[in-house]
Amino acid sequence: MKKSHFYYESSIEKYFWWFTVRRFFFSREIIKIIDKKKRILDIGSSSGTNLRMLEEIGYHNYTGLDPNDVAINQCKKKGFTKIIKGNACNLPFKSNSIDLVIASDVLEHIENDKLALSEIYRVMKKNSYAIITVPAFNFLWSLHDENSMHKRRYIKKSLKNLINHKSFVIKKIYYFNFLLFIPIYFARIIFKLLKLNIKNENKVNSKYLNVLLKIIFKFDVLIAEKINPPFGVSIFALIQK
Repeated sequence: MKKSHFYYESSIEKYFWWFTVRRFFFSREIIKIIDKKKRILDIGSSSGTNLRMLEEIGYHNYTGLDPNDVAINQCKKKGFTKIIKGNACNLPFKSNSIDLVIASDVLEHIENDKLALSEIYRVMKKNSYAIITVPAFNFLWSLHDENSMHKRRYIKKSLKNLINHKSFVIKKIYYFNFLLFIPIYFARIIFKLLKLNIKNENKVNSKYLNVLLKIIFKFDVLIAEKINPPFGVSIFALIQK
């Protein structure tokens, strides 16, 4: 992620609709699957939004990991000090040592996503879990992806194939952020047709729009698993070793 893009997202993650609802979404899943004493690894902590979530729900036995010194410093400035420098393709942890791995919007940044998932498998304890989210559908590719330094977007089938190269059990996998799929799709077409240089779509926002998007997105994550929509802006997977 480019520095300007990162600094902006770091400044808004506390209240911006995407981050606040995603924290709500993940916290509901985490509370269901592990207790507060379990060891958690958050890969690609970036602006610290998942570390904020873990602190808020009382899960303090965690470690954040990021390859970027700027990200680590920003997290520490926010008071999230349990973060170290490291690479997802060479995790600095012993095998069979982690109870839950969170890799939210991480794999799309990594050239060798298969190696990263193999490393996740290695550090996980038997019967432990990983939460994975990735952006969906290459036809949604935009300047936002390029500025975020994404390598790819996924479909459910390609993510399943990636997961299945190791002996994971897929507990859940489905598209989410499907209610905003059509608006985002057409917005990106318009941006391309008008040659608008929108490198960071998070800046296309306002106080009232942020409230509206929070409501829509929260309803989305509450029903996505139940209805298993055929499309969405992102994919969620809960996997077990």
